[in-house]
Amino acid sequence: LKQERLQLQSSVDLYNKGMTFYAEQVNTINPEMLRVSTLNYQAGQLSYLELLNILELLSNNSKNYLDQVRAYNKAVADYQYLNNQ
Repeated sequence: LKQERLQLQSSVDLYNKGMTFYAEQVNTINPEMLRVSTLNYQAGQLSYLELLNILELLSNNSKNYLDQVRAYNKAVADYQYLNNQ
């Protein structure tokens, strides 16, 4: 039981770090990438396909963030269930 509790705590910490990383990506880096790529596309320096690739990258970052949030919430729920909280 103690080993399982430690393993779940480790999972909670791991997903929390992943969630923090992707939150920074989504909140800080994605808006700047979108702004720069839109300006470059409007200036004719990016093709439509290159813009689509950037938009796909942005959506993948958002999806990864949501996956981390889901995994973190599940790990917290499992940990709380195990600790009878």
